[in-house]
Formats: sequence, structure tokens, C-alpha cells
Amino acid sequence: MARARANPGTGPAFTGWLAAAIVALLLAGAHLLDGPDATRAAEDQHADLALARRHAHTAANLERAATRLCQLERGSDSRHHWDADGRLVCVTSHDTTKTTP
Repeated sequence: MARARANPGTGPAFTGWLAAAIVALLLAGAHLLDGPDATRAAEDQHADLALARRHAHTAANLERAATRLCQLERGSDSRHHWDADGRLVCVTSHDTTKTTP
């Protein structure tokens, strides 16, 4: 007389299928561990370059505006620099400094 299994879903065949399913899931998700593809890396590099160009353009505009402001306030021979607090300081060769708020 053949004995019936107590739990038919736990035999060696089921364990093999379960192992195969786990391996398939691991292989399917392995691409998530890779870094960005070449296209994404190029897009990121392009965005970083565009941001750097915008920053340089803004900094140049700020310096030109500071030069103009100091020349209007202190004369055409004035120069400017930024103090430790980030405030504009206008300086002339024959005058004391003046901090612009």
C-alpha cells in the first residue's frame, strides 16, 4: 500500500521550483545594481556643465554690477572686493573704504 504525503507542496520538486524562482528574481533585479547607463551619464554631465556655465555667467554679472556701483559711488578710480561677510567693499586709492549694505 502506498503512503500519501502529509503535505504535497514540500517535496524535492517544489524545492527545486522555489530555488529556480528565487534565482530568476535575483537575476531580473540585477540590473538595478548597475550604475547609470552611458546615455544617463552623458545627460547628467551635460546638466552639470550647463549649471556651471550659468553660475559663471551669474558671477560675472555680479562682478560687473559691483564695479559699476563702486564707480558710481566712489569715482572711476575705485575698486571693489567682498568682505568676510559677503558685503561689497568699495575702495579708492586716496580714500578710506566704504562698505555697501
